[in-house]
Amino acid sequence: MNLSNAFDYLGIDTIHLYIELENVKEDEFLCALRIRHSKNKVPYYIARAKGVTVVKVLKGDFRYYKINFSLSKLYNGVNYSSYSPFDYSEIKNRLTLILFGLGLSIKDWNKVKVSRLDVFLNIELEKDYETCFPILNTSTLPRTKPRLHGNSRYLENKSVTLFAYDKKKQLSVRNKLEIQEDVLRLELRYLKGRKVKESLGSNLLKDIKPDRVEKDFYKKLEKAFASLKDFEHQTGSFCSYPT
Repeated sequence: MNLSNAFDYLGIDTIHLYIELENVKEDEFLCALRIRHSKNKVPYYIARAKGVTVVKVLKGDFRYYKINFSLSKLYNGVNYSSYSPFDYSEIKNRLTLILFGLGLSIKDWNKVKVSRLDVFLNIELEKDYETCFPILNTSTLPRTKPRLHGNSRYLENKSVTLFAYDKKKQLSVRNKLEIQEDVLRLELRYLKGRKVKESLGSNLLKDIKPDRVEKDFYKKLEKAFASLKDFEHQTGSFCSYPT
């Protein structure tokens, strides 16, 4: 478990991948072990390994695989460190090994699409989160609606969400981890493949560039907090995977 590099980079949390059914090769025996049946007795495939969840979706003409995971967890064991290089080759290699153990292999990675992408920035606070929380209520984002849930704030619509929350508290409650720093996490969630494509130029995993993600993240962040004159933070960039 790695808890270092919390404030050094922009990080990536949740990624959802969309893979057409014909682009996946299945090991019949290993896959059969993971077949489940829904309430209407329709068989479906679901498997989990090393933080990666795979679901086979069969809904009429919609037949595809979903692969969901947290890139921060994949690298660090827990979703806190910002060390989560968005490196296509490294992501492909790590997932290939995990999928092999589940009886699956992707035939052509060039066709794999991203249907959700969560980008985050950890900000170390000088005061506790509760003291700083009122500042978050000044944030706005075009074509989104604000929503409060406890001491977390959402600016959301069906395709994008800007989420602000107390990361220190979440780690304590969800992961039973105690950290010394008071941490505000700002998380930008692209919730649909078409929003990923519109914002980042492509929704193909191989074509999404870290610098494009970084540019769009800060563009939206500046819009959200445009009304604040004294809102300062240390800008983070994506880290590169060691070569």
